[in-house]
Amino acid sequence: MVSVKPLYNESFFPLYEMMNQFNVPILIHPMRRRETPDYPGEDHSRYWIWQILGWPYESTVAMTRLVFSGVFDRYPDLKIKPFKPVKSSRDEEDLALIISDPHIDKVTESYNLEVARDRFDYLLDGTMTIINLHRPIRKVHIFMLGDIVQGENAFQGSKVGETLKGVYEQIHDDAVPILSRFVTSLAQGVKEIDVYGVRGNHGRYAKEAPDKTNWDSFFYKALAGAMVNQKGINV
Repeated sequence: MVSVKPLYNESFFPLYEMMNQFNVPILIHPMRRRETPDYPGEDHSRYWIWQILGWPYESTVAMTRLVFSGVFDRYPDLKIKPFKPVKSSRDEEDLALIISDPHIDKVTESYNLEVARDRFDYLLDGTMTIINLHRPIRKVHIFMLGDIVQGENAFQGSKVGETLKGVYEQIHDDAVPILSRFVTSLAQGVKEIDVYGVRGNHGRYAKEAPDKTNWDSFFYKALAGAMVNQKGINV
């Protein structure tokens, strides 16, 4: 599509006739961007779907329309080549991410669950951009430095009205789904992902509790369970 016109539009026929005579190929490139939403009620595409699925879809639609509209019958020597990713001869690289103190389900004037989700989506988009610019990426190392969820008592810095729900729900209803989606989405662009978890200070249930009695430990265990059947993801 060029300026909202499909490629079989008759306004392109003079170009096709000239290229047909000179026997010179035309390279077409998909135009779908992140701003093209996956669903009508959204304002942008998520999880890199706009490129991973959108670009092959747009190229397929363009070539199919050209065939069924009779353009190649009219110009039998016309050569149109759809976009293909360039194969790189670069050495493989590793990528490291640090995730610290998201305090999922903490509630303040400027932070809540939706803000946390949006920030992880933003981080995903930025990371996938880097992955695509620096292919091939062999492995992503994700270092989670603790305080993944907010917790639920005063010793952890939680006050009445500053947590959205109890810590069990913080972990299983929100934190694990958010981070699982983040990690599995990254796995679309790399061969392997290793996740390393460190316990934070806000995760300790009480001063007298053992070090392992920490909400981060429960979260990492739950995340590992969610990823157990995901090939190439190690928690």
